[in-house]
Amino acid sequence: MVTPTNTTVPNTLILGATGSIGYAVTVNLLARQLPVTILVRSRAKAEALFPNQSTLTIVEGDAQDVTLLNQLAADKDFIFH
Repeated sequence: MVTPTNTTVPNTLILGATGSIGYAVTVNLLARQLPVTILVRSRAKAEALFPNQSTLTIVEGDAQDVTLLNQLAADKDFIFH
């Protein structure tokens, strides 16, 4: 078995994580314990959908807020919308 020597953990921003497709992608990444940031309109809804997730960062805001979106995306490897 060959073990990779240069492995990086991808950091993903998901817009629409409380919708059906965004939810499925978020659940998949969290199941693999990958770091995920979600931008949602309702923190309460996101916390109910994704309780007790140590690799999850929830940000409440509007995906049309360009400044916020740029801040969140700056250090991400992938953005899913």
